[in-house]
Amino acid sequence: MRKGLVRYLLYVLSAVPFVFFTVRLLLWGPPVWPDEAIYTDVALTLNKTGHLATTIFGTAIPGAQEHFYFYPPLYFFILAQWMKVFGSSIESV
Repeated sequence: MRKGLVRYLLYVLSAVPFVFFTVRLLLWGPPVWPDEAIYTDVALTLNKTGHLATTIFGTAIPGAQEHFYFYPPLYFFILAQWMKVFGSSIESV
């Protein structure tokens, strides 16, 4: 019986810091990943011009300012409509 209590206490003592730091660091302020900025810019450009393009890379990727066909376009069409309704802030995207 004592062995089970020790295991339970070790489990609780290891789980409490994990849950605390997960809630504190990941759920309250997740960082913006680089691909999210690219997707948002492509969707904003789609809303403004009607073309899948991005200017984030400048001239580093040839043709990205005219067309950005590196990903399937359905996600960008959905994201563009979402951004029309809810805006383009980090929280809404």
